[in-house]
Order: sequence, then C-alpha cells, then structure tokens
Amino acid sequence: MYGIKKAELANIVVFELQSQRRVESEGEARRKAESLVQEMKRKLDEETNKRTREMNNNQQASDKMSALEKQVADMQEKLKAETDTAARLRKQATELTVARAASEQMQAELKAVVAGLQSQQDTLKQEVANLQGQLSQERSQRSHASDMHHELEGRKKKVVSSNLF
Repeated sequence: MYGIKKAELANIVVFELQSQRRVESEGEARRKAESLVQEMKRKLDEETNKRTREMNNNQQASDKMSALEKQVADMQEKLKAETDTAARLRKQATELTVARAASEQMQAELKAVVAGLQSQQDTLKQEVANLQGQLSQERSQRSHASDMHHELEGRKKKVVSSNLF
C-alpha cells in the first residue's frame, strides 16, 4: 500500500489513539481545573461580600442614628409649616366654595346655550338634507329635459331633411 507497511500503519493508528486519549485526558483535566478555579472564585466572592455586608451594617447603624435625629428636627419644622398651611387652606376652601357656586351657575347657562345651538344645528342639517334632495330632483329633471331636447332636435332634423328631398 503506497509504501507504508502494515506494521507502520498499525503504529500510526496506535499513536493516533494514544494522542487522542491524551487530548481527552488533558481536556478533562482542564475542565476540572476550570471548575476548581470557578469554585474558588465563588468562595472568594462570598467571603468578600460577607465582609462588605458586615462593614456596611456598622456604617448603616451609625447613618441610621444620624438620619433619625435629622428626621425629628425635620418633623418639628414640618409640623409648624403644616399648622400655617392648614389655616391658609381653610381660607382658600371658603373662597373656592364661592367660586364653585358661580361656576356651576355659569355651567348651567352654557348648557342651555349649547342645547339651543344643537337644536339650531339639527334644524339646519334637516334643511340641508331637504335642499340636497331638491337639487338632486332638479338635476334629474334637467337631465331628462336635455335628453328630450336632443331627441326632438334629432327628429326635427330628420323631418326637415326628409321634406327637402
């Protein structure tokens, strides 16, 4: 066979199989190493997160105390502002009640005007529909009259031409 002996061919096949096993073995070893690296990274991340949470908890407690003290001061200021605002709003409520009554009166008047305009619009629409019907009839009559005129003209020409001969 092309200058390769069977023994050499068998050696090549054996070498190829051994090489393939080595590649598979190295691939498996690489996968195991990658898995181990991933596990170590995960554990490192967990430990780092744990320590970060502990440091954050300490800082958060201190921050929370400061925030609560600030909230107490803010609430006292808001209470004073709310008291002032409540008095102002009572006065505005009275003014708005008067304005609402005037607005309701005007709304009633405008509704009456709208109803009147709607009635006029309906009447005008009916008139337009009637006029369109009349216009359609007029056009039809004119068309019929025109057709009759052309027919009579044709007959007249025939009569005149037959009288000439």
